[in-house]
Amino acid sequence: MSWKAPTRRKVMTLGAGACLIPLVSCFASEPARARMGSSYLDGLIAALRATRKAVCLHAASSLVALPVGAPSYDLHLRRAELTLSDVTLIAGELFHGRQGSGPQLHSLSMSYNPEITDMGVTQLVRAFPPSLTELGLVGCQLTDEAGVALLSWCESAPYLRLICVEQNHFSRALKERLQDLTDHKKFLNVVV
Repeated sequence: MSWKAPTRRKVMTLGAGACLIPLVSCFASEPARARMGSSYLDGLIAALRATRKAVCLHAASSLVALPVGAPSYDLHLRRAELTLSDVTLIAGELFHGRQGSGPQLHSLSMSYNPEITDMGVTQLVRAFPPSLTELGLVGCQLTDEAGVALLSWCESAPYLRLICVEQNHFSRALKERLQDLTDHKKFLNVVV
């Protein structure tokens, strides 16, 4: 098995006042992917395809092209028109993927998907792997119900370095609690 180094690096902005999250695109040939055999990512790929949303189909193609031996992957589904049903399907596969070996989820963004709902975020939080270092849920119309679930998860997320949750409907008190996370998590950046 061979592993291909990242071939290009792009930085995508999420808009005014939003976070910058680097995206690394790595692609291997289809034969290299075939040699890898069945992957625990297959369920996530199938879930992304099942949504039939263009952004999710592109993300599924990127996962199929993930190089053999890649240690991690990013899942960026910004402006994908995700619904609660889509998020439930994706969260289930993310949770299942936590049990497997292989590439670990590094960065997740579902920003600008206002229909994912507080319930969808609550399901996602249960599925987040410990490997997650960056999370973007900007402009998703979330309220304190989702915010409390995120806060609870953030407190125990060992590798989390960046969370961008601005442009939601969090109360001032919850925003302050999210900002206070940086007091005991020295390397955490919170944009709320």
